[in-house]
Amino acid sequence: MRLRARLETVAIAVAVLLAGAGGALLGVRAGNAASAPDVERLTIAAPETFAEPPQDAARSPGGFTGFGGPPAIRGEVQRSGLVQSVESGALVVGTPESSVTVRYTSPQRLFRIVPAGAPLRAGDLVQVRVEDGRALAILRLPPGLEQGGNRAR
Repeated sequence: MRLRARLETVAIAVAVLLAGAGGALLGVRAGNAASAPDVERLTIAAPETFAEPPQDAARSPGGFTGFGGPPAIRGEVQRSGLVQSVESGALVVGTPESSVTVRYTSPQRLFRIVPAGAPLRAGDLVQVRVEDGRALAILRLPPGLEQGGNRAR
């Protein structure tokens, strides 16, 4: 009789431990699923095709896309197209085939290439477009672009 009581106690203890472990496992999975970010991952089949701006990327009359090597504006052209809509903190860029939503926290890092309103001065931060060893165009970059953690390295 004592043996039976001990076996029942051990069986109940094992059942409680298994239930606790199963509940913990299900809780972790449910927590991970509930807290997973709602982000769509974009996979580019051939990343090397984006080493240079796409040929259909919008360019200024000087041939600039707005991105380049140091000390220019850091970045790469990942997507080009027309601005389809603008909201506070987001804009949609796309083509008739597809679009991408760009979310931003500060509009201070959005730039537009416009004709110069004044001649170049000593101290201006510029980007020079060089092709076949010849300087073809100069882009004046916004003042203070290298400050505040945005410094090109």
